[in-house]
Amino acid sequence: MWSRCISMDKSNWGKFIDRLYIILKIQKGKGRPNRATFADYCGINPALLTRWSTISFPNDSSIESLCKGIRLTCEKHGLAIDQVIDAISKAVINEFNIDTSQFSIDVDRNKYPHAYLSHIIFEIRDNICTRKPENSMHESVMVSETAAESNTQEQCEKPMGSTKLKKTVVALFCILTVIAAAVCSLLLKQSKEAWISIDNGSIMPEYFTVNVEQASPIKGHIWVFVSVYDSIKNIYVMFYPQSMNPALGEGAAKVNEKWECGVHLGRPDDSGKKFKLTVVVADNPANESIASSIQRWIKNGNYEGFHQLPAGCRMLKEVEVIRSPEKIGMAPEISRNIFKENITVENNLQDGDNVPQYATFKGKYDKDIGGRKVWVLVYSNNCKWYPQYENSEMGNGIWKVDARFGDKENANDIFYASVISADKEADTALRKICSEWINKNQYPGLYTIELPGGIDEKMRFKVIRK
Repeated sequence: MWSRCISMDKSNWGKFIDRLYIILKIQKGKGRPNRATFADYCGINPALLTRWSTISFPNDSSIESLCKGIRLTCEKHGLAIDQVIDAISKAVINEFNIDTSQFSIDVDRNKYPHAYLSHIIFEIRDNICTRKPENSMHESVMVSETAAESNTQEQCEKPMGSTKLKKTVVALFCILTVIAAAVCSLLLKQSKEAWISIDNGSIMPEYFTVNVEQASPIKGHIWVFVSVYDSIKNIYVMFYPQSMNPALGEGAAKVNEKWECGVHLGRPDDSGKKFKLTVVVADNPANESIASSIQRWIKNGNYEGFHQLPAGCRMLKEVEVIRSPEKIGMAPEISRNIFKENITVENNLQDGDNVPQYATFKGKYDKDIGGRKVWVLVYSNNCKWYPQYENSEMGNGIWKVDARFGDKENANDIFYASVISADKEADTALRKICSEWINKNQYPGLYTIELPGGIDEKMRFKVIRK
């Protein structure tokens, strides 16, 4: 009934944060994050990272920010998240004698490593930190039960009514304790129903995507709503449903147990303003109502929004974010560097370099690449990936791909170019997709969750169109 909370001093969370930072720092990857960088990845300033180490029980928002920091560190420094999870598990068993293999986590680690990591961090928090309300309640029950069972002779001398009343109070208190524990467990389970990629207090660009990975089956349709902050009334107003295909009234795209939804956060000049994101699960009637409303608004040329969440919507997460000056955020993570073949790029590109509308990528690869093919994926400001297929060549350890960065009107826009290797099935899938686009003369792009399995990102570049 009771979680395995160990009553320790307030420094334990600080010890864990220090171990975690060292784990991330010593992993093999591209460069090593310092504390300021890690704090930035967590979406907080370094002073707050220090403050985390002084509290006895960090709240769920702090844990979500920490998980985001770990994820971004792995992504930006090319760290294998599986190795990070293993290193964390080893550290906590050595430092705190906590065996993470005993945690009850109903998430597939191989399919959803980020959701699994979040659960691990939550469980570690619950095991090494002091949860004062629960400990106090537990101690009170133990004291009451001890008092009720001890000093038998003294109890016998007391009036029968007083003894019965005392036992009744103790029993009632125990029942209430059980109920409270059950409610806390239910709330904790609901908070872990899904891993959602946006954390409270995040600094977000004008365009980005929200990713959702279910930890347990979610029945319904995922929608993301944007609310605008009214500085005069000091409240968030309206709920604007987000859709990457408003003409069809489509919500978040779903592939297997993952969802992805594009978000447009305000106008270009809204940098510094506050917004609220609400991620919900909508039942079928609510989903149809939202979709038909969006189609009607588009037809009328006025995106009205809702004054309140439509009936039939159940909230998964609600976060406040601040708009950054950037138009597009960092491209989502594609893979975990699971294949070790050596692929290089000879363009001498650096993040922030200017590129023309058409550019040729070329480089070298191991001749024993095992039948895998080199591709270049371009991530655009509509938050979708575009496989580049024109004049792609591979042979004798040399590869070459011609890439296109948007249209003429995309000058000065930010793009990401990702060099990947694809196995036979992924290569076939990408070629089929490109062929269909060419035949239809339509190029809708792919959400991250729509990219085929069997691809492995080797490097990426953030570039600016000339």
